[in-house]
Amino acid sequence: MPYSSIISISAGTKQKEDNAKRGHFQPEDGHPPSDGENAWPNRKEMVKGLIRFYDMDIVGTQEGFKHQLDDIVELDEYAYAGAGRDDGKDSGEHSAILYKKKTV
Repeated sequence: MPYSSIISISAGTKQKEDNAKRGHFQPEDGHPPSDGENAWPNRKEMVKGLIRFYDMDIVGTQEGFKHQLDDIVELDEYAYAGAGRDDGKDSGEHSAILYKKKTV
């Protein structure tokens, strides 16, 4: 009997249309400051500008470091979830998810 109740509940559930704007970004911090325009300090404003321009709701990141994620969430409407692979907290590369706070 409980099984048929579960089926009834799932069958009666209607999904909302998903209009979330998604993106993916690999910050790549392998460039030393001597790399000029490729160094992260010279790219971070462009990255924030792209996220703002496309009005992304969710952005998956790959191999980003905490300082890069912190730079991106200077955009007040965004936060992130994720942990560094070296210590499960802040150290090392992250595969984090940036999200717009009021949308997600």
